[in-house]
Amino acid sequence: MSVKELPPAEQTLIQQCLVFVLESRELEGEFGTRMGVSEAQARQVLEMWPDVDDVADDSIAALAINNALNEVCHGVHVRDWDRWFAASPAEVTAAYVRWARHRGWSTTGIR
Repeated sequence: MSVKELPPAEQTLIQQCLVFVLESRELEGEFGTRMGVSEAQARQVLEMWPDVDDVADDSIAALAINNALNEVCHGVHVRDWDRWFAASPAEVTAAYVRWARHRGWSTTGIR
């Protein structure tokens, strides 16, 4: 499933995760290692939002989306949650699980 097929509210949550990993500087100095894509590549995905091509599991968009969601849900400690997100942590995790399961993935996590 492509992110384009998700409800708009879930698209927004995923977009907010990309904004967080890019703008919060929580991954500074290790962005590429933890995200599997460069900051420039992640910014390209964000700039094209929601018209991203994340159909292939190994695409830059799928990696950026998955790993941003993984960092927010399981990686970094998000300070000032309400500053970055318009939903609860549980709602972000639910969007992550939905996106992953509709891709045919049985688990979430770094890819």
